Amino acid sequence: RCREACCCFGSRPRGVEMVRFPEAEEGRLVAGETVISLKKRMASCVVDGPGVGEYEGRWRVRWANGRVYHARRRSLQRRYEGVVIITAKTSEYRALCAQVGPSDNVLEIGCSAGEATARLVKRAATVVALDKSEDMLLEARRKVPEATFLNRDVRTADLDDLVADADVVFCDLGGRLAMGHALTVLLNLRTHRHLRLLVFKSLELAAFVASAYDPVFTVSDLDDFSRRARAYFAARCAASPGWTLRRDHAGDPPA
Repeated sequence: RCREACCCFGSRPRGVEMVRFPEAEEGRLVAGETVISLKKRMASCVVDGPGVGEYEGRWRVRWANGRVYHARRRSLQRRYEGVVIITAKTSEYRALCAQVGPSDNVLEIGCSAGEATARLVKRAATVVALDKSEDMLLEARRKVPEATFLNRDVRTADLDDLVADADVVFCDLGGRLAMGHALTVLLNLRTHRHLRLLVFKSLELAAFVASAYDPVFTVSDLDDFSRRARAYFAARCAASPGWTLRRDHAGDPPA
Protein backbone atom coordinates (compact mmCIF):
# COMPACT_ATOMS: atom_id res chain seq x y z
CA ARG A 1 0.00 0.00 0.00
CA CYS A 2 1.12 3.50 -0.82
CA ARG A 3 2.90 5.23 2.03
CA GLU A 4 2.24 8.69 0.63
CA ALA A 5 -0.74 10.75 1.78
CA CYS A 6 -2.70 9.43 -1.17
CA CYS A 7 -5.07 6.53 -1.56
CA CYS A 8 -7.63 5.00 -3.86
CA PHE A 9 -10.91 3.51 -2.87
CA GLY A 10 -13.41 1.57 -4.89
CA SER A 11 -14.91 -1.86 -5.38
CA ARG A 12 -11.99 -3.50 -7.18
CA PRO A 13 -11.41 -6.91 -5.55
CA ARG A 14 -7.66 -6.75 -6.15
CA GLY A 15 -7.37 -4.01 -3.55
CA VAL A 16 -5.55 -0.71 -3.81
CA GLU A 17 -3.61 0.21 -6.92
CA MET A 18 -0.94 2.70 -5.86
CA VAL A 19 -0.80 6.23 -7.14
CA ARG A 20 2.82 7.00 -6.27
CA PHE A 21 4.78 7.79 -9.46
CA PRO A 22 6.68 6.28 -11.16
CA GLU A 23 7.54 3.36 -8.85
CA ALA A 24 3.90 2.67 -8.14
CA GLU A 25 2.73 -0.87 -8.79
CA GLU A 26 4.72 -4.08 -8.63
CA GLY A 27 1.87 -6.62 -8.73
CA ARG A 28 1.11 -8.99 -11.61
CA LEU A 29 -0.92 -7.81 -14.57
CA VAL A 30 -3.54 -9.79 -16.50
CA ALA A 31 -3.39 -10.49 -20.23
CA GLY A 32 -5.90 -8.27 -22.02
CA GLU A 33 -5.85 -5.64 -19.27
CA THR A 34 -5.65 -1.99 -20.35
CA VAL A 35 -2.82 -0.09 -18.70
CA ILE A 36 -1.18 3.31 -19.03
CA SER A 37 2.51 3.76 -19.74
CA LEU A 38 4.09 6.38 -17.50
CA LYS A 39 7.03 6.77 -19.89
CA LYS A 40 5.36 6.76 -23.32
CA ARG A 41 3.48 10.04 -23.01
CA MET A 42 0.92 8.39 -20.72
CA ALA A 43 -0.44 6.37 -23.67
CA SER A 44 -2.89 3.51 -23.13
CA CYS A 45 -1.87 0.02 -24.16
CA VAL A 46 -3.04 -3.59 -23.70
CA VAL A 47 -1.08 -6.23 -21.81
CA ASP A 48 -0.12 -9.30 -23.88
CA GLY A 49 1.64 -11.06 -21.01
CA PRO A 50 4.99 -11.34 -19.22
CA GLY A 51 8.14 -10.99 -21.29
CA VAL A 52 10.28 -14.02 -22.09
CA GLY A 53 13.92 -14.60 -22.94
CA GLU A 54 15.89 -11.39 -22.95
CA TYR A 55 12.74 -9.56 -21.85
CA GLU A 56 12.13 -11.69 -18.77
CA GLY A 57 11.10 -9.46 -15.86
CA ARG A 58 9.26 -7.04 -18.16
CA TRP A 59 5.73 -6.99 -19.55
CA ARG A 60 4.82 -7.24 -23.22
CA VAL A 61 2.28 -4.53 -24.11
CA ARG A 62 0.62 -3.64 -27.41
CA TRP A 63 -0.25 -0.12 -28.60
CA ALA A 64 -3.38 0.76 -30.56
CA ASN A 65 -1.35 0.73 -33.82
CA GLY A 66 -0.29 -2.89 -33.18
CA ARG A 67 3.30 -2.15 -32.20
CA VAL A 68 4.72 -4.15 -29.29
CA TYR A 69 6.83 -2.82 -26.42
CA HIS A 70 8.40 -4.54 -23.39
CA ALA A 71 7.95 -2.34 -20.33
CA ARG A 72 9.12 -2.48 -16.73
CA ARG A 73 6.27 -3.13 -14.31
CA ARG A 74 6.82 0.09 -12.41
CA SER A 75 6.29 2.13 -15.59
CA LEU A 76 2.78 0.71 -16.10
CA GLN A 77 -0.29 1.89 -14.21
CA ARG A 78 -3.68 0.23 -14.21
CA ARG A 79 -6.57 2.17 -15.68
CA TYR A 80 -8.95 3.00 -12.84
CA GLU A 81 -12.65 2.18 -13.22
CA GLY A 82 -15.30 3.18 -10.71
CA VAL A 83 -12.97 4.52 -8.04
CA VAL A 84 -12.37 7.67 -6.06
CA ILE A 85 -8.79 8.84 -5.55
CA ILE A 86 -7.85 11.35 -2.86
CA THR A 87 -4.39 12.87 -3.00
CA ALA A 88 -2.51 15.62 -1.20
CA LYS A 89 0.03 16.17 -3.98
CA THR A 90 -0.39 18.46 -6.97
CA SER A 91 2.05 16.35 -8.99
CA GLU A 92 -0.04 13.20 -8.44
CA TYR A 93 -3.27 15.06 -9.17
CA ARG A 94 -1.95 16.26 -12.52
CA ALA A 95 -0.38 12.89 -13.37
CA LEU A 96 -3.76 11.24 -12.90
CA CYS A 97 -5.01 13.18 -15.91
CA ALA A 98 -3.52 10.23 -17.83
CA GLN A 99 -6.49 8.18 -16.63
CA VAL A 100 -8.80 10.20 -18.90
CA GLY A 101 -9.67 8.67 -22.28
CA PRO A 102 -11.01 10.02 -25.59
CA SER A 103 -14.61 9.09 -24.74
CA ASP A 104 -14.63 10.81 -21.35
CA ASN A 105 -16.48 14.03 -20.59
CA VAL A 106 -14.63 15.73 -17.74
CA LEU A 107 -15.82 18.21 -15.13
CA GLU A 108 -12.97 20.01 -13.38
CA ILE A 109 -13.88 21.79 -10.14
CA GLY A 110 -11.33 24.40 -9.09
CA CYS A 111 -9.34 24.76 -12.31
CA SER A 112 -7.31 27.79 -11.14
CA ALA A 113 -5.05 28.93 -14.01
CA GLY A 114 -5.65 25.79 -16.07
CA GLU A 115 -2.54 23.67 -15.44
CA ALA A 116 -4.48 20.42 -15.07
CA THR A 117 -7.02 21.59 -17.65
CA ALA A 118 -4.29 21.74 -20.29
CA ARG A 119 -3.53 18.07 -19.65
CA LEU A 120 -7.18 17.04 -19.63
CA VAL A 121 -8.12 18.60 -22.97
CA LYS A 122 -5.39 16.59 -24.71
CA ARG A 123 -7.10 13.35 -23.70
CA ALA A 124 -10.81 13.95 -23.08
CA ALA A 125 -13.78 14.33 -25.41
CA THR A 126 -14.88 17.49 -23.58
CA VAL A 127 -13.72 19.46 -20.54
CA VAL A 128 -15.87 21.86 -18.51
CA ALA A 129 -13.78 23.69 -15.91
CA LEU A 130 -15.07 25.73 -12.96
CA ASP A 131 -13.48 28.31 -10.71
CA LYS A 132 -14.82 31.08 -8.48
CA SER A 133 -12.05 33.53 -9.44
CA GLU A 134 -12.63 35.46 -12.66
CA ASP A 135 -8.94 36.42 -12.75
CA MET A 136 -7.96 32.74 -12.72
CA LEU A 137 -10.52 31.99 -15.41
CA LEU A 138 -9.14 34.72 -17.67
CA GLU A 139 -5.68 33.17 -17.43
CA ALA A 140 -7.07 29.66 -17.95
CA ARG A 141 -9.08 30.69 -21.01
CA ARG A 142 -5.98 32.22 -22.53
CA LYS A 143 -3.93 29.12 -21.82
CA VAL A 144 -6.53 26.48 -22.77
CA PRO A 145 -9.03 27.86 -25.32
CA GLU A 146 -10.30 24.34 -26.12
CA ALA A 147 -12.02 23.95 -22.74
CA THR A 148 -15.31 25.47 -21.55
CA PHE A 149 -14.81 27.67 -18.49
CA LEU A 150 -17.57 28.73 -16.08
CA ASN A 151 -17.48 31.02 -13.06
CA ARG A 152 -18.97 28.95 -10.25
CA ASP A 153 -18.54 28.90 -6.48
CA VAL A 154 -19.17 25.31 -5.37
CA ARG A 155 -20.17 26.54 -1.92
CA THR A 156 -23.34 28.00 -3.37
CA ALA A 157 -23.78 26.71 -6.94
CA ASP A 158 -25.88 23.69 -7.90
CA LEU A 159 -23.59 21.44 -9.93
CA ASP A 160 -25.94 18.49 -10.43
CA ASP A 161 -26.59 19.19 -14.12
CA LEU A 162 -22.87 19.53 -14.85
CA VAL A 163 -21.99 16.38 -12.91
CA ALA A 164 -24.79 14.46 -14.63
CA ASP A 165 -23.13 15.12 -18.00
CA ALA A 166 -19.67 14.07 -16.79
CA ASP A 167 -17.94 10.69 -16.76
CA VAL A 168 -14.94 11.90 -14.77
CA VAL A 169 -14.63 14.63 -12.11
CA PHE A 170 -11.36 16.28 -11.07
CA CYS A 171 -11.67 18.47 -7.98
CA ASP A 172 -8.90 20.66 -6.52
CA LEU A 173 -10.26 22.92 -3.82
CA GLY A 174 -6.86 24.37 -3.10
CA GLY A 175 -4.48 24.24 -0.17
CA ARG A 176 -5.87 23.75 3.33
CA LEU A 177 -9.46 24.41 2.42
CA ALA A 178 -12.10 24.13 5.14
CA MET A 179 -13.14 20.53 5.78
CA GLY A 180 -16.80 21.50 5.79
CA HIS A 181 -16.49 22.64 2.19
CA ALA A 182 -14.54 19.60 1.04
CA LEU A 183 -16.90 17.13 2.71
CA THR A 184 -19.95 18.88 1.29
CA VAL A 185 -18.62 18.55 -2.26
CA LEU A 186 -17.87 14.84 -1.80
CA LEU A 187 -21.24 14.23 -0.16
CA ASN A 188 -23.04 15.92 -3.05
CA LEU A 189 -21.23 13.68 -5.53
CA ARG A 190 -22.26 10.48 -3.75
CA THR A 191 -25.56 10.21 -5.66
CA HIS A 192 -23.84 10.27 -9.05
CA ARG A 193 -23.06 6.56 -9.27
CA HIS A 194 -22.41 6.79 -13.03
CA LEU A 195 -19.03 8.50 -12.52
CA ARG A 196 -16.13 6.40 -13.79
CA LEU A 197 -13.51 8.28 -11.82
CA LEU A 198 -13.36 11.01 -9.18
CA VAL A 199 -9.97 12.55 -8.40
CA PHE A 200 -10.01 14.83 -5.35
CA LYS A 201 -7.05 16.88 -4.11
CA SER A 202 -7.31 17.87 -0.45
CA LEU A 203 -4.58 17.95 2.18
CA GLU A 204 -6.98 17.37 5.06
CA LEU A 205 -8.95 14.55 3.45
CA ALA A 206 -5.77 12.78 2.36
CA ALA A 207 -4.41 13.02 5.91
CA PHE A 208 -7.66 11.65 7.32
CA VAL A 209 -7.78 8.71 4.91
CA ALA A 210 -4.13 7.86 5.53
CA SER A 211 -4.55 7.82 9.29
CA ALA A 212 -8.09 6.84 10.15
CA TYR A 213 -10.05 5.20 7.35
CA ASP A 214 -10.07 1.98 5.38
CA PRO A 215 -8.35 2.89 2.08
CA VAL A 216 -10.73 0.70 0.03
CA PHE A 217 -14.44 1.47 -0.08
CA THR A 218 -17.16 2.09 -2.61
CA VAL A 219 -18.83 5.34 -3.58
CA SER A 220 -21.91 4.11 -1.73
CA ASP A 221 -19.86 4.41 1.47
CA LEU A 222 -19.36 8.16 1.04
CA ASP A 223 -22.12 8.84 3.58
CA ASP A 224 -20.26 6.86 6.21
CA PHE A 225 -16.94 8.36 5.10
CA SER A 226 -18.28 11.91 5.50
CA ARG A 227 -19.74 11.24 8.94
CA ARG A 228 -16.53 9.67 10.23
CA ALA A 229 -14.36 12.39 8.72
CA ARG A 230 -16.53 15.04 10.37
CA ALA A 231 -16.16 13.31 13.75
CA TYR A 232 -12.42 12.93 13.23
CA PHE A 233 -11.85 16.61 12.55
CA ALA A 234 -14.23 17.71 15.30
CA ALA A 235 -12.05 15.70 17.69
CA ARG A 236 -8.95 17.41 16.32
CA CYS A 237 -10.56 20.79 16.92
CA ALA A 238 -11.34 19.83 20.52
CA ALA A 239 -7.83 18.50 21.15
CA SER A 240 -5.89 21.31 19.46
CA PRO A 241 -6.74 24.88 20.51
CA GLY A 242 -6.66 27.16 17.50
CA TRP A 243 -7.28 24.32 15.02
CA THR A 244 -10.70 24.83 13.48
CA LEU A 245 -12.78 23.68 10.54
CA ARG A 246 -12.76 27.30 9.34
CA ARG A 247 -16.53 27.63 9.37
CA ASP A 248 -16.21 31.23 8.21
CA HIS A 249 -15.25 29.86 4.79
CA ALA A 250 -17.44 26.85 4.39
CA GLY A 251 -19.98 26.45 7.13
CA ASP A 252 -20.40 23.34 9.22
CA PRO A 253 -19.51 19.99 7.66
CA PRO A 254 -22.52 17.88 6.70
CA ALA A 255 -24.05 15.93 9.55
